[in-house]
Amino acid sequence: MSEGTSLSQVIDQVSKDKNIDRKILVEALESAILTAAKRAFGEEREMEAKFNDATGRVDLFQIIIVADPVSNSAKEISLDEAKQFNLQADAGDELLFQIFFDEKDQARAEEQDGKYGALLKLNRAWKTFAASPRKPRNRSFCSGCARPNATTCSTSTATRRAS
Repeated sequence: MSEGTSLSQVIDQVSKDKNIDRKILVEALESAILTAAKRAFGEEREMEAKFNDATGRVDLFQIIIVADPVSNSAKEISLDEAKQFNLQADAGDELLFQIFFDEKDQARAEEQDGKYGALLKLNRAWKTFAASPRKPRNRSFCSGCARPNATTCSTSTATRRAS
């Protein structure tokens, strides 16, 4: 049995045993992951956690807005910065970058560290986070894409959502 499957099964079992709506348990799990991520990477970052029923895992994303001019460097990037990273985006677009926080995703995370590290500015936080004995190791991030109306995200390219 895979870890993702067992997490989904645990949610289902707790929901059944305690008579708690599954949706409430999933929201609590997402909230817990989001709280831990903000503590690790910084409260000023715009982040989103979403439980993925297909994988049985919580996907974590950092949201960066393309702005012209930039007024909050922790949450925004300029059009020029977006172009430097080959991101096709317009002012006002929201870019989602998946943050991998599971040791199984370390290779994918390291690949994307090299590609988007300067954009997301998480490298220092990642090294500090990974060195902490009280927290899980091997934290990093991956690719980005513009937030579509649906919640799907490509893992290899960044696209844009029209404003």
